Amino acid sequence: MSASGLWCFTPVTSGSISVTAKVSDSCGGRDTVTMTYNVIINSAPNLALGNDTTIFVCGPGNVCLPYTFTDPNNNVASIVLKSGLGTVTLSPAELCFNPLSSGLYTFVAELTDSCGAKDKDTINVTVQMNHLPVADAGRDSTVF
Repeated sequence: MSASGLWCFTPVTSGSISVTAKVSDSCGGRDTVTMTYNVIINSAPNLALGNDTTIFVCGPGNVCLPYTFTDPNNNVASIVLKSGLGTVTLSPAELCFNPLSSGLYTFVAELTDSCGAKDKDTINVTVQMNHLPVADAGRDSTVF
């Protein structure tokens, strides 16, 4: 404890921590006090964008995929898309993008809690774009 009465400690685990302080003065006066602190160590959130997937779309347009996240401390602060063209939101928990053609789209998102703990996840989405049908009635012919 410092002369000003401040003390610091670095907890290594969650739980109840009791601290006893004993003080005395030059006249022989003494006192003891015990303080108990309930410490909760922050745990990192968990982000799950889901399994890699293949989707079929009729044409260009917005596609939104749900994802899940958990945080034992319920202190999620933000989610950002680190890679890929699209948007990611916490509520609703969706990753949205607008595929303009068939192909592989890769997204990396990062979830951060208010203590700065982070988790990242990646999803690969293969897009199969619809091809317009082709009608073939055969060769022109004349029938009498």
